[in-house]
Amino acid sequence: MRALTFAPLFATFVIFAGGCVNEDPIPAYVSVTYQVRCLGDCFNATDNSPHSFYYVDGEEDLSVQCVVSTVSGKEVLTFGTYCPGGDSACGSSRLRFEISGIDINSKDGDPGKTCQVTVREGSNEYESSCTSGPIQGDRHCQISYKIDKEASLVTGSLRCENIENASSPDITRYIVAPNSQKAIKFTAQGCKGL
Repeated sequence: MRALTFAPLFATFVIFAGGCVNEDPIPAYVSVTYQVRCLGDCFNATDNSPHSFYYVDGEEDLSVQCVVSTVSGKEVLTFGTYCPGGDSACGSSRLRFEISGIDINSKDGDPGKTCQVTVREGSNEYESSCTSGPIQGDRHCQISYKIDKEASLVTGSLRCENIENASSPDITRYIVAPNSQKAIKFTAQGCKGL
């Protein structure tokens, strides 16, 4: 009789314990420090102020996204900081930092043809395609990255030379570490779909 009583209790314990193993997903997080600088043919304009983003989605005044989607049959990663509620909620600074279209299954570190960097400072938005090789042609941003799918983590470095203003392509800037010409470091975690 005791064996029959124990069996349903054991089954209940296994079901309950199995339900406790699920953890909440890691919230999207982005960490990056960068500066938009006048180092190329930009007529000695002043550098923009440095920016440091250490944001978890839903905190402070920016939202964070890190998602995997399918573009042209390939799985690509997009992450960045955005204004919740659209640009009107950002005020005059309207900051945005985004790296989109990174090929997450690349074997040689090539980010793929869809990789793009977008940085917004107020009314100016700078955009360029990325490459893992030398900066040349229309690929003004050199990127190096590692993806840890198990930890839902992306780390890497980025450096842009003469990245064009989206509305005035003759205006170009560098995206680099503050007060230098070195590459910036970035981290993104909590990426949906990794």
